[in-house]
Amino acid sequence: MVGLSCGAAFTSDTWDQEKFQPYWRNVEVLSPPAHERTEVLDIGKGKEWPRLVGQVRRDWGTSTVALLWNPSKNENAIRFNFAKAAMNPKQRYAVWSFWENRYLGLAQEFWTTPPLASSASQHLCFTPITADERPTLIGSNLHIYCGAAEIKSIRSSRSSLRVELTDAGARSGDLFFYSRYPLVMKTATGLMVTAIDQAGENVWRIRMSDRMHGSTQQINFDVLLPVSRQWWFWSMIVFMVFCLIFAAWRYIAWMKLNQKHMIALERTRIARDLHDDLGASLARIGILTDLVEQTLDDPDQAKRQLGKIYDTAHELTRQLDQVVWTVDPRNDSLESFARHLHGYAQEYLSTAGIRCQFSVIEALPEMIIASPVRHELIMMIKEVLHNVVSHARASAVIMDMQVNGKDFLLEIVDNGRGIPSAGHRPAGNGLENIDERARKLHAEVTYRAVIDGKGTLWQCRIPLSSLSSSTIPDECKIPYAACGHC
Repeated sequence: MVGLSCGAAFTSDTWDQEKFQPYWRNVEVLSPPAHERTEVLDIGKGKEWPRLVGQVRRDWGTSTVALLWNPSKNENAIRFNFAKAAMNPKQRYAVWSFWENRYLGLAQEFWTTPPLASSASQHLCFTPITADERPTLIGSNLHIYCGAAEIKSIRSSRSSLRVELTDAGARSGDLFFYSRYPLVMKTATGLMVTAIDQAGENVWRIRMSDRMHGSTQQINFDVLLPVSRQWWFWSMIVFMVFCLIFAAWRYIAWMKLNQKHMIALERTRIARDLHDDLGASLARIGILTDLVEQTLDDPDQAKRQLGKIYDTAHELTRQLDQVVWTVDPRNDSLESFARHLHGYAQEYLSTAGIRCQFSVIEALPEMIIASPVRHELIMMIKEVLHNVVSHARASAVIMDMQVNGKDFLLEIVDNGRGIPSAGHRPAGNGLENIDERARKLHAEVTYRAVIDGKGTLWQCRIPLSSLSSSTIPDECKIPYAACGHC
């Protein structure tokens, strides 16, 4: 048998004999001839022609088929120059060997064979590899021209591949595809796909058998893209980004609305304090002024009324200072709150002849106390000190504040007559107001006797998270006994 380039075959042997079966595939591979033109390189430059080259141009891609052999009597390597074969020397090409039926690697500008023995050859297919992520056919051993006659059409995309074959070539063989991602067979018609193997980096070998001539031969593949290359992944990312943007917009809108609401609440509280405290004091000054006019004939009585006006005005000034201190952001620190509380307690208790000792067990940390929280705490402490002055008959008071774990602890101890029994919560005396404010701060308030029923310890435990919260509910609708915080 003599085989010629492009598939022409001549034989005078009896092919039905069993001894010729190993050569049957050779005849299949050589039939029918390819229609591509074969060019002889190096013609006129030597006595031998070591290069035969053919160009395969199809709708699905272009490739170059080259038969390189060593015409010398000594072992020699053959150099194949891409520019000389009308190929782009700057392009990278996948190199596949027909004789060895394997992928050899990538080449640029030229390809040099390994040392070949005398008359030995390499039959190679060079396929350009671009940045396109679609699978690319780089070799076939079904036909002598490596894909020129046996492939009818190839349709490929980033996620799928469809190959349709003609009746040309051998009934079994391999196709080689260059693909960054694995190929997974979906369906096969008119043939069998026995295996899909990795034949090199980004190269996949498709093993076929039992091709049915005269019928449609087609294979459909899925390209196993990574998650980051799936359309649903990027759709999900876009959806998540949209959700985040929408959530951020809603959060900013909520923050602005909440800020307006808190400003409105703070203005309402200030107006209420001015109306309740300052308004009442101003009304009392007005009444006392009328009484002074009525007692001008009695100097002693008028003097007493003027003294009351002075005391009321002094109290009015102190109340106004209290309102200003509460809303001043410079007083938001825990240290500033402690100094203000110390000064207020010293002044208030000294007027009643009660000694006041203010002790801090540990250094107070740098913490922010929101204005509404400071207001509620001050009002609670004023009520407690008022009860001490009015009902405890005490001569000394000790105040202490500290941070204990996740709580802020505030204690007021007096040496007065105490409460009836340990653990008993006294009634009246304005303590309902204290409990109501404690519920707003999610605070725990307790009362107990100090020693043998003498003296009273008032303790308020507030979560640190509540100190910096600017949101204080107007009322707590949970009953006192059932409130988990109070």
